Amino acid sequence: MAISDGIAFIAMVVAFMSYFKSKDALKIATEQHKERYKCIRPYFMDAFKWQKGEDVYVSFSLRFTNEATLQNTIESIELQLEYYDKNKKFGKAKVDPCLSETPINLEESCEILALPLVLAEKSAKSGWVTFKLPKFIAEDLNIDLYKILASTVDNTVVSIETHIINKVYNEK
Repeated sequence: MAISDGIAFIAMVVAFMSYFKSKDALKIATEQHKERYKCIRPYFMDAFKWQKGEDVYVSFSLRFTNEATLQNTIESIELQLEYYDKNKKFGKAKVDPCLSETPINLEESCEILALPLVLAEKSAKSGWVTFKLPKFIAEDLNIDLYKILASTVDNTVVSIETHIINKVYNEK
C-alpha cells in the first residue's frame, strides 16, 4: 500500500509540474502570436499644399512602422476629405494618390512611397504621398479634415488625420 501511495504521489507531482510547464508554454506561444500579428502604425510628419500650373496638390510626409514579426504590405492609400461649401453644407470626397508627382522643391531630397508598400518585419518606411485635388474642391470648398487611409493585404485599415496643412508653395 505504501508503494502504491508513493507512486501516486510521484505521479501527482509530475502532473502538477507538467501543468505549470504547459501553462508557461501557452503563455509564450500566446505572446509570440501577438507579436506576429501586430498592426502597422502610421505617423504623420509633414504636409504641403502646392500648385503646379492650374492643378492643386497636397503632399504628405508619412512613416509606416510594421510592429509585427511578419512581413506586411500596404496595398492602397487614399485621401478622404471632409469639407464645407460656401453655404456651410458638409460633404466628403475620396481622392486617389498621384504617384507620379514629386512634392515641389523636394525632387532630390525625398522618397516617394510606391504601392504596394512592402514592410519587412519590425521595420519602417517613410516618404511622400501626393494627391491631386479636384478643381471644385480646390477652388470652391473649405477643407476641414484630411484623412489618409492605408489598407493592408489582410484588409486592416490604418488612418492618419490632420486639420491643417502648414506650408503652401506655388510653382508657376
